[in-house]
Amino acid sequence: MKQEMALTLEIETAVKLLRTGLAELQCIDGANDFYHLPFLLLSSGFERLMKCMICLKRRNDTGNYPATNELKTHDLMDLKNCILSKCISKTTAFRREATKEDYHFMTADADFQRLLGILSLFGEFARYYNLDVVTGSTQPTVDAKDRWEKYEQDLVNKHAELPNLCQDANRIDDFYREINRIIVSKLERFARALARQFTLGDLGPKAKSHTGTIGCFLFLTDDGLGRQDYMARRGN
Repeated sequence: MKQEMALTLEIETAVKLLRTGLAELQCIDGANDFYHLPFLLLSSGFERLMKCMICLKRRNDTGNYPATNELKTHDLMDLKNCILSKCISKTTAFRREATKEDYHFMTADADFQRLLGILSLFGEFARYYNLDVVTGSTQPTVDAKDRWEKYEQDLVNKHAELPNLCQDANRIDDFYREINRIIVSKLERFARALARQFTLGDLGPKAKSHTGTIGCFLFLTDDGLGRQDYMARRGN
């Protein structure tokens, strides 16, 4: 009972971190380049949600939760691959068109892979990048903000409407809203793909009891991706 309550609280925490992280990402504009906060919130939120899914799957299959040392990693790419191999079989995913599309998105969308990779690097190595530079750390470290800005620049090159917005000083706010919308939609789609497994996947009956908690992502429509105003919903 204590473990189940703790898992419930962890799923709630993961969802709140993701929603707040998306809100902070939507706050990024010409006057605010504090990427550290959305990176921190989003990397932690996705890590926690995927680890909760692994816990649910193990409990459903064996009657026991995984040991602590099995969930030590902060690598989001490894966790995503673990979800795909242990929690979402192709057979399961291809039963429905929605989960089939989710599977293809998580395995074949190059922009998403790069995006999740940046968040993963932040969670593993870049949280203390500046302190590592100050102290001359010899541990692996990366500048996640630099990689993110290069990712944004590549998006500008891929989307015909963005260069004009970027070059017009009077429309710079429109530029940030649009580029943030594109990125948020990718992250929402991943969150929705994970949430769908709670009801459509093989995580077990206990997973379905969390539908209310994950509903904010579970019930997102394709047309609604990138359109939610998370800044207006803080605290809800």
